[in-house]
Amino acid sequence: MRWYDGYGYGMMGNDWSWIMMLGMFALFIVGVAVFLWLIKNPRQLENNPSAEKPLEILNARYAKGELSDEEYQKKKVSILQSH
Repeated sequence: MRWYDGYGYGMMGNDWSWIMMLGMFALFIVGVAVFLWLIKNPRQLENNPSAEKPLEILNARYAKGELSDEEYQKKKVSILQSH
């Protein structure tokens, strides 16, 4: 039974207000979950195209002659195993 006093349908309004309230709560929960996921995965926030990847840096150093063939191969295997 609804009590209508001339100012609306009580504290929670009509039937749609419950749906709206649940929808807003669900959006809040999803927002918190996405925020926590981004904090735990900071690489997802990096969107810098100028940032070089480790293998590109290694190739550039090898091309400049900073590394010997043996050093290059060891570091390349290490980088590929870590990714």
